[in-house]
Formats: sequence, structure tokens, C-alpha cells
Amino acid sequence: MSRGFNWFTPVAVVVALSVGSLQAATFSIVDGEGFESPDYSTTFNGTGQLDGQFASIAGGFGSDQWAKSGGAGSSATVQSAVFADGGQAVRVDKGDGPDAFWGIQQSGYPDPGFPYVCIEWDMLVEFADAPTGGAQTPFGPYFGVAAYDNETTQKRIGYLGVDSQTGDVLYSEAGSGFFTPTGTVVSFDEWHSYQLILDYNSMTYRATVDGSLVLTGAEFDEGFVDGVTSLFTDANISAISADNTDYYMGLTGTAYFDNFNVFETTNAKPVPEPAAALLLVAGAGLVAARRRN
Repeated sequence: MSRGFNWFTPVAVVVALSVGSLQAATFSIVDGEGFESPDYSTTFNGTGQLDGQFASIAGGFGSDQWAKSGGAGSSATVQSAVFADGGQAVRVDKGDGPDAFWGIQQSGYPDPGFPYVCIEWDMLVEFADAPTGGAQTPFGPYFGVAAYDNETTQKRIGYLGVDSQTGDVLYSEAGSGFFTPTGTVVSFDEWHSYQLILDYNSMTYRATVDGSLVLTGAEFDEGFVDGVTSLFTDANISAISADNTDYYMGLTGTAYFDNFNVFETTNAKPVPEPAAALLLVAGAGLVAARRRN
């Protein structure tokens, strides 16, 4: 994916993430604002399509448009029939055809002293119930989030999502990028909370579902998919086929996304559930001119 946006922010604000006795300084990269009105419209461009609508960026000191890549037959729309909180959420329909992504590309993150980037969202996945394809077992499509460094050439960082046939929570293996079951299975047609925490100290990532770690072993135990990178540019709402064959690309499905947020932080522990994360403004402790190109 390649999307370029230029903007200038004169002031950045340090925020505190209050969890027990620990405080982590955080800075918002993208705040989906719950996809709520008036920031998001269910009638935008006649359909409520997500691409072209604006999200809050840079700690609330700017805004940028959602952009779509790939998936001509797929759509993401803001709607008010199904939601986790508030009164609106995004419905993603994976159509027959290529993978589809919706994101907001930034640059220059993470800032010095903020070695972690956290992506959190709530998601409800419908059971896809696809027909078998001869000897092919139906898997996918996958719904979730994909993190990238698109600063110069595309580098995959990490993926976390759900197979809409099996309910398996999947992550992407370092090196190959293959989707691999975590051992956690979620229920269909119910909301669950997800986190990807990218650790730029060790070039690894961590994943949680409903506040529980699903990558076990070391604290951050899965390497960035395409290896070492010092940058983060975008976290994309994603609808991905299980394989690049006509059968798998033809499988369709639906999922809903709510409470989408991306922020950088000084401390990745402990990990709160997304709905329970309390962001408290600590004041303009960091005042800086920032240029994103």
C-alpha cells in the first residue's frame, strides 16, 4: 500500500495511560473516535463508505482521510445497525476478488523514547459458512488488522485477526508471513477486543484478545514479519483471502470494527483491555514541531 499525506503539527501533547501504579506516557497516532457521528457519517458519498472520511491524528491536533487499497469487490461502510459502543461502527464486507485494506498512512513514528506502538480495536466476525471447493477445505477470509512500515518500501510488521470459517485467532509468522493459529478460538457474532503491541526495542510483537496474551513464551515472542525496521506508518483494517487461488479469493465474509485506536507509548506493560484503557491528559509536557512527509 502506498498512500502519502503531508501535514504539520505545531504542538504535541504527552498523555498518561493510568494502569494501577504504573504510568506510561502515550501519544495518539490515529484515533478512530469510535466511528461516531458527527465525525463519521452513515451517508457519506451516498453509502457511508469509510474511505474518504476523516480520523483524528497527531494527538487530536490534525485529521487525515481513510484510504482504501485493493479489493475492488470489497467495502467498508459506517453503519448504525451493529456496534460495540456508542451508536456506529464499520462494517467490512470481503467480496469476490483481491484482498482489501483501509488505513491512514503517517510517517516518523515511533518517536524517540516511545519504543512501543499499540493498535487496539473491537471486532465482531460473522460465520462465513463457505461451500467446500472439491478437495479444498474452506478457510477465510481473515478479518483483522495488518501493521506496516511503508516509509520507503513496504515491510510487513505484524497481523492479528480471525478466520471467519473457524473462529481461530491468527497471527503472522516472522519471515514467511503465514497465518498461524494462536490456539485461541473466538465466538462468532459477538464482540471481542484485540491488541497488537509492536516492540521496536526487540523488533517483535505481542498480541492479546479480550485482555489475555495469545502469543505465549517470551514477553514479545514473534518477530516482525519482514525483519528489522525502525518505523511504523499504518495499521490497516484488513479483509484477506486464505490463499491466492480462485477458490479462496472467491470466499466472502463480513465483520464489524469499532473503537479503533493507534498510539505510541513508553511502557508496554501491563496490557489493559481496549475498552478499559483510560487515557488521561497529563498536559503539554512535550511541545515540539513535527513534520510528516
